Amino acid sequence: MNRLSALFVLALAIFAGSAAAAKQTPGPDLRVFGLQPLHWGMSADEIRAALPGLTGDGAAMLEKPDYVFSGCHFALRLELARNRLVAITMNSDLANATCDVQIGAVIDAAYGPAYDMQLGTGDALLSWPGATNITFYRTLEDLTHGEITFRQDGK
Repeated sequence: MNRLSALFVLALAIFAGSAAAAKQTPGPDLRVFGLQPLHWGMSADEIRAALPGLTGDGAAMLEKPDYVFSGCHFALRLELARNRLVAITMNSDLANATCDVQIGAVIDAAYGPAYDMQLGTGDALLSWPGATNITFYRTLEDLTHGEITFRQDGK
């Protein structure tokens, strides 16, 4: 095998390895709470196709007042700018006592540990960095309820 052929084979092997690694690495978008079909920049029509049952005009906001994930009820709000998805807010239903999903633990498992925690009087604000910035606001006693905001980095 000549030198040029060997370099070609080596480049092909490196490219194939990169492609395989890219397929195994989770994307930077939404990996939790059943939001996996969504990604930043989707149009209102694409969002409605991926997540049926949403209401709203689609110009600035889409909503699902009773979004259920793993037996837990959330009010789901999707914000759009120029008809593109830029933020998602989920508020857990405090009246839903059967919810046993520990929200922070679910986010930790998908994105790694929170990089910042700010404690107030009876509440906490946790933050995760990355292409998707996440904040979780909750009371100190309750790990299963609170407000989660996902925002595309820089938006």
